[in-house]
Amino acid sequence: MAQSFISNYDWEISRAQARLGNLFVRDDYPTTDSISRKFAFNISYIPLPDAGDFRVDVGNDQKQVLEDHYNEYYNRQLHSAMNDVWQRTYKVLSNMSERLDYEQGEKKIFRDTLVDNVTDMVELLNVCNVTGDSQMSAMSMKLEDTLRGITPDALREDSYLRAETKRAVDKVIATLPSLDM
Repeated sequence: MAQSFISNYDWEISRAQARLGNLFVRDDYPTTDSISRKFAFNISYIPLPDAGDFRVDVGNDQKQVLEDHYNEYYNRQLHSAMNDVWQRTYKVLSNMSERLDYEQGEKKIFRDTLVDNVTDMVELLNVCNVTGDSQMSAMSMKLEDTLRGITPDALREDSYLRAETKRAVDKVIATLPSLDM
């Protein structure tokens, strides 16, 4: 916009001189160079020091606050996700233990999905172990060993297998981390 003004500036001075006649004073009008300088700007980039300058330290301090906040949030979310996996494992295992128990000397009835639910948890423990938690890996292997070759029909037919499976599941439940359940 300044350049547009300057391109018409000399013409407007000539018009003012024609209108004012003897009253025209050239010194009342600044030169085009002085007008250009008034609307010009320069940018100089000066490197900032890494530390010791308050402008840098304020940014570093805030950066550290943001990093701490993010790390705390991330750890809380990760802990929550791992807790959810453990709670789901507890729920499935406690259901299996309860269903494999006897009620007044009679076997409790259970669905075919009882074993599938636990084998699904084994897969979930492996998939959700994003932190490489050794306890979660060990739990997965224990459950896999416990249920290897176990079928719902075999549990219904063989009382010894049923009792041993229940005992093994109860041992696994006892090794679950404390989740305030």
